[in-house]
Amino acid sequence: MKFNSIKFKVGNLFTIILGIILILYSAFLQVSLSKYLINDLDEDISAKVNEIGNIISDELAASAGEDLNTVIQRIFSFQYPPKSSLIAVKKKKTGGEPLSDEEKWFVRFDRLDLSQDMLAFFELDGNPIFSSQNIPQDVIRKFIPSLKSYIQDDSFKDVTIHKKYYRQVQSVISLPNGRQIVVLIASSEKPIIDLLRHRQHLFMVSIPIILLVTAFLGRFLADRILRPVNNIVLMARQIGSRDLSKRLRADDVDEEMKVLADSFNDMIARLENSFKHIEEFSSQVAHELKTPLAILRGETEVALRMDQSAPEYKRVLKENMDEIEKIIRVVEDLLLLAKLDYRPEFLRFERFDFKEFFNPILDKAKLLAEERNIEVICAFPKDEIFIEGDSLHLRRLFFNIIHNAIKFTPTAQKISIKIFKEGSALKISISDKGVGIPEEYLSSIFDRFFQVPMRDENPLKGSGLGLNIAQSVAKAHQGKIEVQSQIHQGSIFIVTLPLA
Repeated sequence: MKFNSIKFKVGNLFTIILGIILILYSAFLQVSLSKYLINDLDEDISAKVNEIGNIISDELAASAGEDLNTVIQRIFSFQYPPKSSLIAVKKKKTGGEPLSDEEKWFVRFDRLDLSQDMLAFFELDGNPIFSSQNIPQDVIRKFIPSLKSYIQDDSFKDVTIHKKYYRQVQSVISLPNGRQIVVLIASSEKPIIDLLRHRQHLFMVSIPIILLVTAFLGRFLADRILRPVNNIVLMARQIGSRDLSKRLRADDVDEEMKVLADSFNDMIARLENSFKHIEEFSSQVAHELKTPLAILRGETEVALRMDQSAPEYKRVLKENMDEIEKIIRVVEDLLLLAKLDYRPEFLRFERFDFKEFFNPILDKAKLLAEERNIEVICAFPKDEIFIEGDSLHLRRLFFNIIHNAIKFTPTAQKISIKIFKEGSALKISISDKGVGIPEEYLSSIFDRFFQVPMRDENPLKGSGLGLNIAQSVAKAHQGKIEVQSQIHQGSIFIVTLPLA
């Protein structure tokens, strides 16, 4: 399995990441729970210290003149009664019956719960006063050296006694007579350790099970998620350059997969259109170049078949030159269209005055129109007009349209050019009184190599690339060309360009 595959990431990598997260989270829970339980135990031990101080103070007040050491010995040498006796005392207290002094001690000591704790009292200088019977003598000796460092505040620490863990507090008790003693209580941490170990075992068992289930579900979900992708791959492999009509099915797939399939289908559609365009373009180019090349070949064969006079050779060369110029113009137009389609950045945009730009085009158009006794009229607005574009190719755009208007306008007619602003756009309307364009051809006149059939025999017939070039230049300048026409009424071409 590849490491950079989605199946590996979902099935294994995400499982590893989840395992790390679970381990860190369980460790966090263990640490936080341990701190919480230790804090709870510390509070419980502190409460016992306070209660012990109260008991000693009460007993000293009740037995005036008795020595402190004697009082402590008498109080904490107390032996717990059997559990049955404690239960009987609690029932008696609950029933509201009066308790004897001994029974009151039973209740107080039961609430204090020192049966499982180690308890010891010391003077401030470290001399022992009293210790419970469950504290070994060697343990007391270990505690004594640390007493002097705990005179004011309670001090908690973990201690190990005979391989058992205890939580120990050392606290100073101030008595009513002004005397201070140190009390030491060590409570077992076994319940806390048992709980933490139980949870640790639970984590050690549950995390591997969770990871195994996650890995299985991850692989299952990865297969389920990638199934549409695999179907797309299989269908995509069936699509070739010879047959681009097939499309990917996007039924019953997730939204993301549907977007992928739709995008892939759009790409195939664009490729299909491009292939059709290339095929049509190739056939059209071949058709356009076939005629002049055939003429060149025919004239050359005739000239080579027998000796010709010098004037005859000159005539043949002149005709060949005309056909070569036609071929060159077609090739140059095709190269320009290819650049406009695929490399529009080759245009050099600059800001210029439209009136100064258009006047030379108008002068040249008037010279061409005079040869056929056609009048060209142009109306400029009074205010200044500035646009941003490539003046060289915009000149070709307008000249192609005006030249077509002159070519298909009868003698002694007029061509009207109107230039005006409309919002943030500049519009140039070029209207003629020519033969017009049939309505069914209006949507095709900007197609490459298209020529209106009724004009095929026109002696000024071009290559069919002029309007296509003009429209491509307009689109490259974020503009457009629109046309309105009626048979025998003329045509109106409206060029729209953004103002600078």
